[in-house]
Amino acid sequence: MIDPLATTTEQWPDAQALSDAAHRWTWRQLLADANDLSRRLETSRGGRIAVLSLDTGRAVVAIHAVRLAGATLVALNRRLTVAELVPLVARSGATRLLHDAHHAEMAAEIAAGVPGMTLLPLDVPGAETGAAAETPTAAGTLDPAALAAVVFTSGTTGEPRGVRLTHANLLASAHAWNAFLDSDADDHWLATLPLWHVAGLGVVMRSQVAGARLTIHDRFDPTAVRTALAVDGVTLVSLVPTQLRRLLDDGPVAAPRLPARRLGGAPNPAAHHERALAAGLTTQTT
Repeated sequence: MIDPLATTTEQWPDAQALSDAAHRWTWRQLLADANDLSRRLETSRGGRIAVLSLDTGRAVVAIHAVRLAGATLVALNRRLTVAELVPLVARSGATRLLHDAHHAEMAAEIAAGVPGMTLLPLDVPGAETGAAAETPTAAGTLDPAALAAVVFTSGTTGEPRGVRLTHANLLASAHAWNAFLDSDADDHWLATLPLWHVAGLGVVMRSQVAGARLTIHDRFDPTAVRTALAVDGVTLVSLVPTQLRRLLDDGPVAAPRLPARRLGGAPNPAAHHERALAAGLTTQTT
């Protein structure tokens, strides 16, 4: 199959694709930046690349870049300690660790504990993030059965386990959710769940498949979410029930363009559901 980022870029090259607190990307710019980073990865097809980063637009670029390089993403939970991450990285088979400046020291400590690990900075001084003007080279094809990502479980009942996800797994999920939510290029996703978690990664995949704009928040902040819903035209957002409670506890919610919220990760009390409906928020629960 053709890489979905290339397909979406061909359809809507100058539409806004991605934004965070500091930068914005059109689809053309996002593909160009992802292609540029994929060339820097210098990995063989089928290699595994771990990513340790705050949730930013550049982290989304990294997710796409690993795929465009023909490699497998190993998503690392930045909330874990170095002692917890070293055995996970070693077991994952990753030979490169892509990290942002915020996690440079932590990445160096992890690399010291994993023989043969190469560090790659995600933030390159002087890089024109989101500023690419020329039409990028189209990405290649994907093997649906090839391994796309390794995402670790929470480890609540033991050691975290690496879950292997193919391109077909990720894309089937994205297409199914977009069909269920009737999501298309007119939508605007708000991502408040961590990108190292399958839920956050899923939002990235759904937005690129639909051609929908994606806004990344580096952490869940009820005030920031409230502003995004009321002012920025967000139409879709994924939350866990605790986030929904905090959002509702913070006061009235104005969301003139939000047709649905997606809830998951834990049971959603009926009282929260009723409060959400009273606030004008439609809920899709998984």
